[in-house]
Amino acid sequence: MPYEINPILDQLGQAFPAGFSRTAPKPLKIGLGEELLALAGVHPALADLRRTQIRRALKVYTGTPAYRKAL
Repeated sequence: MPYEINPILDQLGQAFPAGFSRTAPKPLKIGLGEELLALAGVHPALADLRRTQIRRALKVYTGTPAYRKAL
């Protein structure tokens, strides 16, 4: 993996605090991944992220035991 995921998750948490919490994750709405991918490079908070980075960060975030438990 050529880049670290944790800073990307931190960036998503700062940009969208209601959606991305590492301490108390909540289920993401259906289709949010596609919405974030559409904003890659456009939204100021996501301007420096590529679609693959967002996709991988979402995979890691939704694969954590805390997130799975929140479902």
